[in-house]
Amino acid sequence: MLKLGRSTKSSSGKVVKEFEAKGYIRKGTDFFLNFKKTIKAYSLKHALDILLSNLGSNYKVKREHINIEEIREIKNEQ
Repeated sequence: MLKLGRSTKSSSGKVVKEFEAKGYIRKGTDFFLNFKKTIKAYSLKHALDILLSNLGSNYKVKREHINIEEIREIKNEQ
């Protein structure tokens, strides 16, 4: 299980980054839900997997009904 605390490095040395995703979920034929989510992950691929997993379980939809319009890394100035 991925636990994200105050540190930006995991025990394996990977750096945790923040990503922002925008898109919509298709529910039925005429109903769409827009979303904008912030995800903490190690890479873009990992962020995409977390996003699809969370949205699919929360809204009870399959991955093919989730359309991601944009996903980008948020730069932290620290």
